[in-house]
Amino acid sequence: MKKSTGFEVGSGNVFADIGLPNAQEHMVKAQLVYKIDGLMKARRLRQVEVAKLFGVKQPDVSKMLRGDFRQFSVERLLRFLVALGQDVEIVVKPHRGTRDVPQLRVRDEAVGPTGLVTEWATLASDVRDAGLEIFGTANVPVTSKGFADEKVLALMLLARTLSNVKGALLLLDAKRVVEARTITRCCFENLYWSIGLAEEGDSFVRKMRDDEMSHRRAQGQSIFAAEVQLEENVNARLREFMKGANKKFGNARTLTPKQVAQVRRDFERTYIFYGHLSSDSAHPSVSALNRYAVSDTEHEAGGIDVEPVVSEKELAETFEYLSMAAIGVCVAVNQIIDGAKGGETLNAIADRYSVLSNRTQAQFKKAA
Repeated sequence: MKKSTGFEVGSGNVFADIGLPNAQEHMVKAQLVYKIDGLMKARRLRQVEVAKLFGVKQPDVSKMLRGDFRQFSVERLLRFLVALGQDVEIVVKPHRGTRDVPQLRVRDEAVGPTGLVTEWATLASDVRDAGLEIFGTANVPVTSKGFADEKVLALMLLARTLSNVKGALLLLDAKRVVEARTITRCCFENLYWSIGLAEEGDSFVRKMRDDEMSHRRAQGQSIFAAEVQLEENVNARLREFMKGANKKFGNARTLTPKQVAQVRRDFERTYIFYGHLSSDSAHPSVSALNRYAVSDTEHEAGGIDVEPVVSEKELAETFEYLSMAAIGVCVAVNQIIDGAKGGETLNAIADRYSVLSNRTQAQFKKAA
């Protein structure tokens, strides 16, 4: 069995999850670097320009944005924000929580729900760019296994994920949230299959083959059961195929997302998100159909709306799910192919995800 992938559903502080000392300080630095990165992108500032502004060298800026910011203190990062024209205030207040401990955190007054959705869109796009970099810098030689090689299959899963993310981004931009959530569900399936390959290698490749043959056998049986009229030569070839498939793959089993998600215990929890996307979007359940129902009001009768209103919260949630699954695929695939140069940005992206996820939860909790 191969060693575990580096992406887990954690506590919200990735530094604490991996056991780093001074995890809160690392988290604050990550939040500050995330803000610096956002300002640079919004103003289209190049690293060389920012380096001069900060009084550092361009490689130092590059390392900082990739998540290697240990050389910079919190105070230094705050001064970088000031150099970018930001007012920075330090607020100290009594802790009112009863279930948690006092914490260091960075708050951005200017960011409301719409701003969060924009930031999530940027992050999801950056995840796709990272995936493209992994794909473009992967060094996977052709072996005798051909397309059955686990590394080749991993790259295929990555390619499918990148296509899924692109489609979901276009749909979310058009506020077609049901359709985007359905595609996001596909990304979770890609994640589970990637984890299966990372954990079980050739054994999982055989399971994928058995799954394919099980479905083909079922399709053939359905054709014969429905008494579909086939040309004589087609009928003969299909019967010959079914005879061989039943003999060789009679005990083949299908793979289900729930089953594959259980390959690793820490990924079992993500099946909750997968199930949520299935019931409220992918399947025509009562919950999914309820989106289109308009209740009666005091002044207007209800009805059915073919263009239901999409909330900022649901847009942000969909971007978060999409980013979560896509990051997981990128990390797993990068591990399977023994690391590509394009995967060097994944740690920084995972940090950004953690920071933005915490801010999103805090923002909508406050608004509730």
